[in-house]
Amino acid sequence: MNGAGKKLVLFTAEFPFGNKSETFLETEIPFLAKYFDQITIVPSHASTSIRDLPKNIIINRALADADYSRSEKIKILFANLFLVIRILFSECKIKGFGTIITNIKHYFDTIGMQLIKADIISGMHKYKNREMVMYDYWFQNSTLALAVLKEKNIIRNFISRGHGYDIYDERNLPVGIMFREWIMQRIHAVFIVSQHGVDYFSNQLRTDSLRNKVKLSRLGVSKPHKRPMQTFGEKKMIVSCSSLLPFKQVERIPLALAKCKSPIHWIHFGDGITRNEVEKNSILLPKYITFELKGHMNNEEIIHFYQNHSVNLFISLSTSEGLPVSMMEAQSFGIPILAYPIGGIPELVIPNLTGFLLEENFTDEEICQRINEMLSYNFDRNQIVDYFNRNFNAEVNYTNFIHELCSSEE
Repeated sequence: MNGAGKKLVLFTAEFPFGNKSETFLETEIPFLAKYFDQITIVPSHASTSIRDLPKNIIINRALADADYSRSEKIKILFANLFLVIRILFSECKIKGFGTIITNIKHYFDTIGMQLIKADIISGMHKYKNREMVMYDYWFQNSTLALAVLKEKNIIRNFISRGHGYDIYDERNLPVGIMFREWIMQRIHAVFIVSQHGVDYFSNQLRTDSLRNKVKLSRLGVSKPHKRPMQTFGEKKMIVSCSSLLPFKQVERIPLALAKCKSPIHWIHFGDGITRNEVEKNSILLPKYITFELKGHMNNEEIIHFYQNHSVNLFISLSTSEGLPVSMMEAQSFGIPILAYPIGGIPELVIPNLTGFLLEENFTDEEICQRINEMLSYNFDRNQIVDYFNRNFNAEVNYTNFIHELCSSEE
């Protein structure tokens, strides 16, 4: 498949700005840059720091620098009054009149912002090339704006990915995913990163024609160039990697480790708002259990760590996930994983093959018991790597995705 002559417009939340958001795009971008002559990245937010990009990528800050003030939203809502009524009426049929009225301010605010985005995108004359591939990295980012442009026949087609927060209703309370069906009636396809996500999202749609637009397209990580010699000492090494947020429950890890009786060295990669709580619990660990809170580290640094250290176990106590790239990275090095069976994690963690699963109501003592079971289990690390190569190899997954992406304009 050759994308010669093709141009891609990629809508992101913040990428390539900052160093923490959408880190998984860092792996996908080189594959996109290989197949498209030119890529324009249009982030919704921007900051001062920016990541390195291939030479055929340009950044358009128009959405990040836009005026989303209340007065601008009111102005554009009135200018598109009949369209706004149609969008809200469509949402009423799904969510009910009571939900719309109760949350009308939220609805008007979201539609107003998306109409401003649509107006800005339509004003970018170079984007009126109908051969351009329009790709939103999130289903809840600029997809309503793109659906408006499709409705107005300004763009030919657009697609999006779906991950976790942007497809699950329970992570978007009080109203759930907004305008799902209205967007789906106009989008070419939504590519969701886990089978669990595909099944969930499809079940929220009312017709087979819309369900047929929901496709599985897993993310991937690059196959490691080298793996460390597996030299495990008496002290076991356990790694976790995530943002420090309440639903990630990293503060529970030291509480569970404190129940263990064998020497363990725990390393966590990531930072966030619950850091103080994690530190407080970690300081209370017995002396034979040591720890390092590494804070935020970029992807290259984490991969370098895996290449040079023998890790016994990767642990996650997160209660909400899509299909975590951090787990794919660990699995690519043959590291077994311990996690809850939520979201797409059961597609990564196959009991007794690639790791163990926890039960939702496990106490700290029971989590410790499962840790001990895993540390004594004789995992075949070559089989773990083989499973990774069959399911989460970046070269395979992104090449297949780009083929689907280009077919949206054929």
